[in-house]
Amino acid sequence: ANLNPDSGRFRDVVSYLTQQEQEETHAYWARYLDGVEPCFFSSMAEPQDVCYRDGTVHVPDIDANAVHTFCQTWDITIATIIQTAWALVLSRYTGATTPCFGNLSSRRDLPVEDVANIFGPLITTIACRVQLDEHKTVMDVLRAVQSDYTNSLPHQNISLASVHSMLGLGANALFNTILSLQRIDDTMAVNDSEIDFRGQSGSDPTEYAINIGAGYNRSVMEIEIHYQTRCIDDAQAANLAESLSQAIYGIITKTTSTIGDLQILSKRQQQQLWKWNGEVPPVVERCVHELFVEQARARPDAAAICAWDGEMKYGELDELSSRLAGYLVGLGVGPEAIVPLCFEKSMWTVVAMLAVLKAGGAFAPLDPEHPASRHEEIFRQTGARVVLASAQHSTLCSGGNRTVVVVSEAAMRELPSEASEASTTDKRTTTRTKAQPDNPAYVLFTSGSTGKPKGVVIEHRAILTSCLGHGKAFNLTSDSRFLQFSSYTFDVSIIEIWTMLLVGGCTCVPSESDKKDDLSKAINALDANWAFLTPTVAKLLDPERIPGLQNLILGAELVTDHDWNRWSPYALQITAYGPTECCVLCTFYSGTLGFYTGLLGKSVASVSWVVDPNDHNKLAPLGAVGELLVEGPILARGYLNDAEKTAAAFIDDPAWLLEGCDQHAGRRGRLYKTGDLVTTMQTAI
Repeated sequence: ANLNPDSGRFRDVVSYLTQQEQEETHAYWARYLDGVEPCFFSSMAEPQDVCYRDGTVHVPDIDANAVHTFCQTWDITIATIIQTAWALVLSRYTGATTPCFGNLSSRRDLPVEDVANIFGPLITTIACRVQLDEHKTVMDVLRAVQSDYTNSLPHQNISLASVHSMLGLGANALFNTILSLQRIDDTMAVNDSEIDFRGQSGSDPTEYAINIGAGYNRSVMEIEIHYQTRCIDDAQAANLAESLSQAIYGIITKTTSTIGDLQILSKRQQQQLWKWNGEVPPVVERCVHELFVEQARARPDAAAICAWDGEMKYGELDELSSRLAGYLVGLGVGPEAIVPLCFEKSMWTVVAMLAVLKAGGAFAPLDPEHPASRHEEIFRQTGARVVLASAQHSTLCSGGNRTVVVVSEAAMRELPSEASEASTTDKRTTTRTKAQPDNPAYVLFTSGSTGKPKGVVIEHRAILTSCLGHGKAFNLTSDSRFLQFSSYTFDVSIIEIWTMLLVGGCTCVPSESDKKDDLSKAINALDANWAFLTPTVAKLLDPERIPGLQNLILGAELVTDHDWNRWSPYALQITAYGPTECCVLCTFYSGTLGFYTGLLGKSVASVSWVVDPNDHNKLAPLGAVGELLVEGPILARGYLNDAEKTAAAFIDDPAWLLEGCDQHAGRRGRLYKTGDLVTTMQTAI
């Protein structure tokens, strides 16, 4: 900085800033930040890491010559490129469409004579927002960012506190990331009349979680990310640095592309994703009832059902369901036929389900408490000609051209003699009703976005692949006794019933009244040692009252660390996640390294991908917010009689899957778009 009295003076800067109309400055920022939402890079650090510190990572592979050539060609500043690149990275990592961050301005570009050489405290922090319209070209966005900064120059004499107050944020911050951009002199002559200032490395802690520091001149461009490990760890910071490098590269090489077309996933991250997801678990090409029969023959005297209204061994369940299956075949039930079931909690519901499967059909549970209009809509969609029901609820299913078959102990005794003579080895039954693995096993109806029931069709191979996959992952065995708590219309009931029967365990069925009034008593009476509960229900239970419940799966709602910690001393815990379209569940966590709110865990019987929430044709960077896609043999066939909704939710062969990466060949595949926003962790769980 030159101390020559003829050079620029700090008071000239002060004079310039004080001459600016404060009302006009406030009006400018009010317009510029109108509608802005606070933009925070959410903490990705695992909470068990309590030794927080500051870290620094170098942004790799910056081609300074290419950047400078671009700037000269298009009359764009380096600062504009970095601001736009960081906005793009923030958008992809946080999901913000108009990301906002701090920009540490040196104010060396104010219209004050010789301002670059003035010695004085000129630095200030201004808010920077970038509107990232996915359909605008890269150059259009660059021009807008540069224009916004130029327009802000006369209005930088305002504190962030004033901006926060103006926006009504109070003590809350507008952002937690900041850019610090500094031009480095190519050469700096030193003589007796000058002081030579040189940058020094060292710790530079700030209140911001992430600080992007850049220094550049005509031949050099160095960018570092300074971060707090309470926000991101070292591996995540490295991912972020690679994404920023990719963003800068995309900006200077694809000016005519749209912002939405830019890819910020690095090659290393892509290879890591393929390392995790290189192999899809194999499909089990069998039928559900076939594997059940194998269990029944191997352990006919083992308990299959322990219910409030009776008990049933595997051999008994096999024989009764086969008798009923023979009768259903006579009524026209076979492959692709859908048979609604309307039951209260009862052991006879399981008999009805298995009979439908043996007959070759698919069962579709109804909730007796749902309105008649919903039942009628399901009857219409399924084209049901046969309905199975308990004696208590049979009248809910009457009407139309439907045959209502009551399933109870008394009704089973009254089955026609031909059906009563049928058995699992009856060739007449097996040859006439042979279901295939790609035939539906069940249809569950969800409410749908419009409230109209939407049927999710699950095939035999999907349910078998899922049940055997998570059964092994959970270590479910013939000693497992699973509480059948869930409604039959909720797919968790598939775990409670069918995973149990396929591994040789016992499903434990409480009465409706015990389920609602004294669940702890029911768990103890049924000797259940496994349960799948929502956190809401689990909070109602006292773990000390149910010592026999040794294993608890929490899911179907957000599981918090408080939920997890409450049960840790009493039971082995698992969290599970999965949409109905993914046959009960697709991820789980049962680790011993601790838990934190929102953790979904790792894939089971499937693989998981995270894509840009606005474009499933782009993989999201590691740690970025994206939509969860599930690939594998557990996926539903689709939505019943709705090809349009099926095509929208289930996609085939996205380009990134076909292409693979350097070390992994691509493949064809079908994926389900969950609609849920997640981030990918890099640490092992």
